[in-house]
Amino acid sequence: MVDIDFYCRVYDGVLEDDVCQEYINMFEETQQIDGDKRRKLSVCYDNSGKKLCGNCDCERTNPFEYERFAQLNQHTMKKMQEVISQYRDDCQITNIQWPKKYGFEEPNIKKFKVDSTIGHGMEMHSDIWSFAHSKRILGILVYLNGGFSEGETYFPLFDVKVQPSAGRALVFPSSWDYIHCGLPPRHPATTEAKYFIMFHTVFLDEGVQYPTGINRTDRKSLGNYEYLRT
Repeated sequence: MVDIDFYCRVYDGVLEDDVCQEYINMFEETQQIDGDKRRKLSVCYDNSGKKLCGNCDCERTNPFEYERFAQLNQHTMKKMQEVISQYRDDCQITNIQWPKKYGFEEPNIKKFKVDSTIGHGMEMHSDIWSFAHSKRILGILVYLNGGFSEGETYFPLFDVKVQPSAGRALVFPSSWDYIHCGLPPRHPATTEAKYFIMFHTVFLDEGVQYPTGINRTDRKSLGNYEYLRT
């Protein structure tokens, strides 16, 4: 019988060191030059520019929103396809298990300061926690640096920690049984922060009507089926 952690895989050297550093440099450049745009697009801020998550000092940016990342993104997406192909081979994932078509949710580069005591936003969580998120299939976390103590990605159900290292990719299912958290990076450290890019593969079949597998219904609302609600 396959262990549940069989589907968590680590691949080193997915991104080259210079690519990782360039992502970090461009992230910081974006923070400086495009601060207003970043706040407008971020889920972390409201329309007035006020941070919604209180005292949390983490920062995030979608690199696909900025032209300066274009060449890096093109290179990285090719690498993601290679990682997924390797992951499917390693985990013996068949076409029955894998969708005919899939895509990627827009990724985020995330930054967490070393030794911060102000809510990292790194609480234990599942990557699927709503109807909107249920389209996710795999999480692919690509670390952009190391150079600090702790800072691992922790899976409590398996009691497994994955140490960040530049270019290392961690691949795991997005489902609720793979709850995880990021442990805060600590001193001693040779860098000010932990950086990584978070990708999710997603289903692309929203709105498709399937002839088999799911019962059809003509009811417009639950109505007499109110007991189906929880």
